[in-house]
Amino acid sequence: MSWFKRNRSSDVPPYSPDDSIEVLQERQRLMQIHTFDKWVSGTVKQSRARHRWTLIFKGMLLLIVLLSAFNTWYFLRLFDESSEVADGASHVGVVDVMGPIDAQQPANADRINSGLRQAMENPNTVAVAIRINSPGGSPVQSKRVYDEIRYESQRHPEKPIFAVIEDIGASGAYYIASATKEIYASPTAIVGSIGVISTGFGFDKTIKLLDVERRVYTAGTSKSMLDPFSPARDEQVQYWKTVLGATHQRFIADVKQGREDRLKPTEGMFEGLVWEAGTAKNIGIIDDQLTLEQLVRRLVPDDDGKLKMKNYTPRLSPFADFKKGISLSFQEALGIHTEQGYSSPVRLMIP
Repeated sequence: MSWFKRNRSSDVPPYSPDDSIEVLQERQRLMQIHTFDKWVSGTVKQSRARHRWTLIFKGMLLLIVLLSAFNTWYFLRLFDESSEVADGASHVGVVDVMGPIDAQQPANADRINSGLRQAMENPNTVAVAIRINSPGGSPVQSKRVYDEIRYESQRHPEKPIFAVIEDIGASGAYYIASATKEIYASPTAIVGSIGVISTGFGFDKTIKLLDVERRVYTAGTSKSMLDPFSPARDEQVQYWKTVLGATHQRFIADVKQGREDRLKPTEGMFEGLVWEAGTAKNIGIIDDQLTLEQLVRRLVPDDDGKLKMKNYTPRLSPFADFKKGISLSFQEALGIHTEQGYSSPVRLMIP
């Protein structure tokens, strides 16, 4: 390129009719050199561009391979509590119920029940601990897990199923816990909330202020009963309370069936109140104050200093935790439907 700078086209002598043959030949030579140099320069630029895109493509391919390898490693190794349990050794199976209970969340019935079945089928599992840290959620998902625990307990009577509540085990989460043989909770845990809730917003006055007309066409006078942009009518409110009441009674009946005669009738027990672990134990909501580690050591002594437990909760892909900017609950409140499915407006959950 330095040579070209010295011999660019501006260096070619200007044409003149009086030029000699030697001058014309020199001018032609310089023009040929200039043309060749431009061709070489363009070829080099194209080669560099192709090389740059090749590096980008290879980098992206390497990134995909690394992410795939990480994903595989995550499934096989990360948080693998079984590493402390030798093959064939007796242990306590652990199944997690973490976060809101919902078909679209990690704490869903399919995932929890799958882990429970795997734990119960393992001949080396002496007991199963349902580790709970959840404010509750869907009554349908909670009921499905409740029924599965009862079923597996009858199918494998030699393997007791316990519930261990960490920070919170309320509403739908307590529904699940009540199906187990015994319920334990950390001393500072919050437990209870045997009630039903349905929440939403009323935007009917807001759209009037904004001079927005809401157009809804239905066949059936109550089809738009839960529409947040329409005024709530007294008869619809009373009907919806009846629906909530029926769910509440089902909740109470299942809790009584699971806890049997351990519950001590207490004011507000079935009215959505929560208790700290000490009070919960006194009224029969839980059986004792224990952590998961204490329970595991009680069931399988750790003579070698290692906890004999194995987590059977099906793992999630690390990419499954990426969420959209708008939460599902906010989308539902605005009437924005997602392709992931729908959730019940009735919740067994702390607000």
